[in-house]
Amino acid sequence: MNNSVEIERLDPQQGQTALPELVSLLQDAVDSDASLGFWKPMEAERATQYWQGVFKKLAEGYQVLLVARQGGKIVGTAQLELNQKQNGSHRAEIQKVLVHRTARRQGIAQALMLELEGIAKANQRKIIVLDTLRDGGAEPLYLKLGYIKAGVVPAWTIEVDGTYGDTVFYYRWLDA
Repeated sequence: MNNSVEIERLDPQQGQTALPELVSLLQDAVDSDASLGFWKPMEAERATQYWQGVFKKLAEGYQVLLVARQGGKIVGTAQLELNQKQNGSHRAEIQKVLVHRTARRQGIAQALMLELEGIAKANQRKIIVLDTLRDGGAEPLYLKLGYIKAGVVPAWTIEVDGTYGDTVFYYRWLDA
């Protein structure tokens, strides 16, 4: 198996072509307990609706969708929302960084994050924000990349069993 990873930016049409792989990837992430705003089991219809919403944002020009391919197969994805408010035109938000469970711990999430940071800089963004489930496994990566913990909001999420999850918000200033 080829372990090299290629990062690719998708437009809406390429996203439609990749839709079956994207649906499968989202299902895998949710079903392996990633906190992405969905409960497991992740239905294909719900995942398809989610991706269709992303493609609409891509077409509107304020969302960026990256995929990571390994051996030609999509094994990861991440998004960057470029804030459109006048007073927020200097910031962006990283969203939905996910890697298939069979491809984790290979630097794919880090590669996606670094590519998103480059895109943010190219779009004159000075600060990036993101959030993640506390103790969900992603925090060490964000800290390694220089993100600073802004705070924790208790009970930000609710799980299918009624339990609550705390969410940690991070930010990072981008070099000029």
